[in-house]
Amino acid sequence: MAELSERRDKQNLKASLSELDVKHCPMLRALPDGLHDLDSLEQLSIRGWRNLKSIAYPSGGRSFPSLCSLEIHDCHELVMMVKPLAPFLKKVSVVELKSLQNLPRFLRCLEKSQFLEQLTVVAVPIFMFNSSGYIWPFRRLKKLEIDISRLWSEENRVAINARIDYILQECHFSLGELTLTGLDVWKCLPKSIQHLKVLHSLELEGFGEEALPEWFGHLSSLTKLCLSDFTNLRGLPSMQSLTKLQEFHIRDCPKLRIDSERNKLSSHTLIYVNGHKL
Repeated sequence: MAELSERRDKQNLKASLSELDVKHCPMLRALPDGLHDLDSLEQLSIRGWRNLKSIAYPSGGRSFPSLCSLEIHDCHELVMMVKPLAPFLKKVSVVELKSLQNLPRFLRCLEKSQFLEQLTVVAVPIFMFNSSGYIWPFRRLKKLEIDISRLWSEENRVAINARIDYILQECHFSLGELTLTGLDVWKCLPKSIQHLKVLHSLELEGFGEEALPEWFGHLSSLTKLCLSDFTNLRGLPSMQSLTKLQEFHIRDCPKLRIDSERNKLSSHTLIYVNGHKL
């Protein structure tokens, strides 16, 4: 009877568990057996597994059929990641996976997730796609966060710029929130930002611009703008026409004298410098 009861409990768990958040399991090198059998799992978060090497693809061909949210963070030894057959995925976040080798293949598998709306890729190597003619499939993205500073080298600078521009072009009718981190050796922002029709939140960090381009004044849907670590930035374009802009945040922009630039902003825009409201 005890064995039968235990089996029934496992079946109930498999049928009912919808959220799983697993943190800091230093001894585990792989996911527990049976995790892929959780057919009702909608949210999966794996964080801080410092010895996790691989998230294996199940031999039976099933992988999280109900999953809507997948977060894998701070798994520095992870080399290979699951290729989910998860058609209902809406949110994917991969952060601080410094050893990961199959990110392009993983993203290709997400093509079947037609409802994907949020994608975060931070501190993950090999973000570029090597195959020529690759088509970015996520044209319904509403929120995108990319840290390209970890990928930079003099050799791949042009390729990365072109890839980011291409990605933004493919999302220009849907993307509402964009967070982008670059490097101060990059003297210009991706030009495709100006064509994002419904962009309402823009956070940029670490670019080497001395002055923002004039097209910033045409981002008419913006309600929030954040500039961080623009070490060379000295001037702003006229943004008085951005009547929807409610908050303008500036952090670690030492050469920007906001007192002399604030007349370029609408009078109702709230200005914050290093977290302090002016």
